[in-house]
Amino acid sequence: MISVVCGTNRPNNLSSKVASHFCSILEKEGAIVNYFSLEQLPKGFPEGDLYGERTIQFKEVMETHVERFPKLVFVVPEYNASFPGVFKSFLDAMPKETLQNKKIALIGTSTGRGGNSRGIDHLTNILHYLGSQVFHDKLLVSSMLQVLSDDGFKDPRIIQSMELMAKKFISY
Repeated sequence: MISVVCGTNRPNNLSSKVASHFCSILEKEGAIVNYFSLEQLPKGFPEGDLYGERTIQFKEVMETHVERFPKLVFVVPEYNASFPGVFKSFLDAMPKETLQNKKIALIGTSTGRGGNSRGIDHLTNILHYLGSQVFHDKLLVSSMLQVLSDDGFKDPRIIQSMELMAKKFISY
């Protein structure tokens, strides 16, 4: 069982297309998959969900989309040479032990040429601190405006990389 989390709450974001496509690949490989986008976070997040306080709505998000899954995939766009603040708040609102020993794969996305490599490195450090087992094979999808269309990816190498990553992560 794998939960794929799109790490932004920006409406109509490109990362959600990557996350959805990765879900399809995982399902094709036989995995049971859940999808969650930070667009679905409860209204008022994070004000009521930090510093040890948790709203019932956020607890439900954690139970439904994170806690019951031994494996997670975070699809995270680049914002200001790192990742979105709402994603950091999402991590900060979780009890520290939530991600301990979970196997987590990372996919970075960007409209630039780096594929969010800095943000993925930053996130890797945070996840190691939280006790997660970060999957070694990270996927960086860059130049999103050029490689992604309404019909999917224009570059078959990206699809091949996603398929290979999915197979490896399922057996991880």
